[in-house]
Amino acid sequence: MTSKDGSNILVDDEIGNWWSVLLWGNSPTDFLPAESLAQLKLMGAGLVCLLPETRRTWAEENMDSDVLVLGDHTGQIKKWFDDRPPRWWSSARTNSSPVPASCRIHRPP
Repeated sequence: MTSKDGSNILVDDEIGNWWSVLLWGNSPTDFLPAESLAQLKLMGAGLVCLLPETRRTWAEENMDSDVLVLGDHTGQIKKWFDDRPPRWWSSARTNSSPVPASCRIHRPP
């Protein structure tokens, strides 16, 4: 992966050892409701957009500053997203679709 400063890094090294929401080619802020984003922020979770290196500069300039943007210059991360094991939970939807209540983050009582 390539970071904003142009260095080649491992995703794990860049996001650290805490919860992160990773999306391929999109900003998590475009998909999650404000309440969920606020809860993620309270938890200290990271918001990460992974995309082809050729789109990284545009994404850094146009995405929310809270989103870490990393460019995939080898194609290995995209391959991982395509081939990930079935135990990984994922969901796809269009930007105009509301997030189902079951996907929202709720604070325990």
